[in-house]
Amino acid sequence: PASRFVVDGFRLLRRPGSVHVLTHFHADHYGGLDDRWGEREGEGDIWCTPVTARLVKLRLGVRVDLVRPLPLGDVAAPEGAGGWTLQFVDANHCPGAAQALFTQPEAEAAAEGRAGKPRRYVHCGDMRACEAMHTDAALRAFVGCDAVFLDTTYAAPKHTFPPQGESIEYCAHVVEEALRRPPEERPLVLVCAYSIGKERILLEIARRCGVRIGVDRRRMATLRKIDLSKEELGHFVEEDWGRRDGGDEEDEEKDELSPSALTTATGDAPVRIVSMNTLGRNFPYFQPDWSSCDMAAQAVGARGVLGILPTGWNYNKKKGAFNVVENGNHAIHLVSYSEHSSFDELRSYVRFMRPAALMPTVFSDNRDRSRIIGRFSDLVDSTGSKKAFLGALSKRAAAAAARVDSKVVVAESEEEKDDVGAPEAEQPEALRIRGEQPTPTPSPPAAEPMESMEAVTLSQKQREQRDCEQLCAVCGVSATRAAAMLRQAGGSVEQAANWHFLQREQQSQSLSQRATASPGSKRSSPAGRGKNKRQRGSAGGGAAGKGQASIASFFTSRPKAAGTQAPPVVAAGAALSLPP
Repeated sequence: PASRFVVDGFRLLRRPGSVHVLTHFHADHYGGLDDRWGEREGEGDIWCTPVTARLVKLRLGVRVDLVRPLPLGDVAAPEGAGGWTLQFVDANHCPGAAQALFTQPEAEAAAEGRAGKPRRYVHCGDMRACEAMHTDAALRAFVGCDAVFLDTTYAAPKHTFPPQGESIEYCAHVVEEALRRPPEERPLVLVCAYSIGKERILLEIARRCGVRIGVDRRRMATLRKIDLSKEELGHFVEEDWGRRDGGDEEDEEKDELSPSALTTATGDAPVRIVSMNTLGRNFPYFQPDWSSCDMAAQAVGARGVLGILPTGWNYNKKKGAFNVVENGNHAIHLVSYSEHSSFDELRSYVRFMRPAALMPTVFSDNRDRSRIIGRFSDLVDSTGSKKAFLGALSKRAAAAAARVDSKVVVAESEEEKDDVGAPEAEQPEALRIRGEQPTPTPSPPAAEPMESMEAVTLSQKQREQRDCEQLCAVCGVSATRAAAMLRQAGGSVEQAANWHFLQREQQSQSLSQRATASPGSKRSSPAGRGKNKRQRGSAGGGAAGKGQASIASFFTSRPKAAGTQAPPVVAAGAALSLPP
């Protein structure tokens, strides 16, 4: 927001002057990049980590002069970014993956009235949050930032899979046991992986079992670019699998490796890497492809196939983190291993960062987005954002009033004062706030638009749409919900937002009380809970702190619109879903 940076957005409408950032080399993030990048308007430099830069040039053919590698921890002020700075920190996802940290220039912050408090944003890209991040100096400097754009791939309580180390140990143990069998009984081991990623599993299998892992030529070229040590690279051996060269790089991670390619493999590596869909389809549930297993086993003279499919989608609350699907001599292990954060890890990360707002990057629709934001509302620190939001509303009202005053003066000088007046129901918001009552005039015929009136105020429909969009952004609710909130609040954005924050605060308090209550304590009756809620609302949150007092004074210093009630005071710390 408020900058020229575009993160992982190479398929989007290209804006001139954009500064592009690529968080890592996975197809759903670099999609849209190709060897023609730079020929069209809005296609400029691409900032990424050195590992990602090498892969972009090797695999996609992007011009060398357009790729700007930035090592982890270094700070850069990209040309064309208007003084904003960029810094990368490890995302613990795949080789070269990074979180991007953005900082507003001091001069720009001062011009916005934020002297000494520049805007700061964190974009996680794809991330597996871990405790090590809590000690990263760069991330610690961004605690309390304006917003975190969070990788919400698994942002639901049901996604609670084991730590990576536990899943890696399981995979290595299963393969080790299989390769201990007599030669005639050993299966061919196939490990599913993306173009990059899962290397930790592969290296542990190689070390534990003392074997080399067979890869095709393309993957071997990739492995040479991802900063593996000489010893680690030695655990892989290139084999000719008869796979076609070229192809659609952009969709490679989603493409199936043809079973026939395994039949033309030359080499005797007992463990081989295949694409994620080789052993079957994983959505909406795993559907094994036993014919591929038959062909692969026959090609190398193995008795069967031992498949390893590591992904977070394999977690099943009823069946556990590790499951096996078998057919004859074939066995496919569904391992809950992910390079994305589990729900608990996401909450730990947000609790550490304490952002003023949280922006999901993975969601199905606006309703899903709102649900995700709600799951973290107790962890964000939105006090500052609420103050800025309310301050912005105050400035907007003052500016609108100034424009109206100016227009009235002009109208009086031209003896057109009647054209400036508006019916009571159509009075501009600024006039209602100030308590002014211009003389109403009859509405003109539909064929004669009131040009002077249009210069003073938005139409009722436009104003409602604007207020609805603003409420959606601030409260993280759907358009339908925002419209209902506005109707209930008599059209007042401030009152609707205030009630929303109060409700969130009360919900958080209720959750905290239940969490701290003894196991044997009885729940209060619905009537009692309702009574307590009414009491808290009427009391304005009890003894308010400085933050609460400032918010309360903002509302109490302004005359109420006719027919509405004074909104309750919002307790500091309630949820906000959009940076100011």
